[in-house]
Amino acid sequence: MLRPERMRRLFIAAPKGEIDTIIRELYRHNVYHIEDFVPESESPEELSIGHPLPGASDAASALIDVRAIEKACGIEPDNVEVREKIPASKVRAMIQTDLPAIQKTVKDLVAKRSDLESCQKKYEQRLKDLEPFAAFPLDLESYRGYSWFTVFTGHIAHDVSIDVPHEKYFSDQVDGNMIVVVVPNEHREGVERTLLDAGFQAVPVPEESGTPADNLKAHAEKVRKASEGIAQINKDIEEIRDRHTDFLVACDELLTADVERAEAPLRFATTEETFITEGWVPDDRADRIQEALKKATGDRIYIQELEIEDDARVPVEYENPT
Repeated sequence: MLRPERMRRLFIAAPKGEIDTIIRELYRHNVYHIEDFVPESESPEELSIGHPLPGASDAASALIDVRAIEKACGIEPDNVEVREKIPASKVRAMIQTDLPAIQKTVKDLVAKRSDLESCQKKYEQRLKDLEPFAAFPLDLESYRGYSWFTVFTGHIAHDVSIDVPHEKYFSDQVDGNMIVVVVPNEHREGVERTLLDAGFQAVPVPEESGTPADNLKAHAEKVRKASEGIAQINKDIEEIRDRHTDFLVACDELLTADVERAEAPLRFATTEETFITEGWVPDDRADRIQEALKKATGDRIYIQELEIEDDARVPVEYENPT
């Protein structure tokens, strides 16, 4: 059964020149829970929030790149069972040598897939717009370009009789039925009322030329090719995922730690010459950590154990008794 460990609260102060050394030592032990410094009105004026360490921006940028690749490849680091543990030194080298090429390949594939998906959607919509007109033996140019005639095209509940000179086509083979009526302009209003009384809903004529059947065939082919292209890209991305998952997860882990370390001073109080941090460590490791910090800094550090107030929010570490 897991039991919560006792915690100690430490106050640490040191010259700013030791901040990188101390942060690295604390993160090496991986048990220090930082208490964020929050400036308050009663805080000494010389105390302010610290600044990130050099390299924080580069590490954060690289981490963003890695996570974009992971997202594109469908990699969820928390759910990955790593097959091969890569040493940190090798990961750092590969971030410089291998990551840019992987990023470019994935970025290009994702951009191409996005273009194909847009193409697929565009022609799927054109297919949908054309389908109602496939029932009639008319070129699409036949529906427009008239000065003295009005063309009505749309869905309708049932066929209707038109009692003025006209040309009409009706089909019940289309979902919602389809009707086309061409009438002289002087009869437009009367015919429109007749159509509306029968539940007419206008359908715009696609801005295309040629027969609907030919265009439907051409558009369907473009949809098919786009779909095939998307499938191939997904396969290529899957191969990248299979080949580089361990590396990308290692990059994520390493860069996350780098960013946390580099941005740790944002949680410290600083003056022009020194920095101060408070935090929690497990009771059974507190002495060891203090000794390690003193050794790493050559005793250029002040550490004090603070009393734990009754209302303190103590972080929880768990020990697994064996």
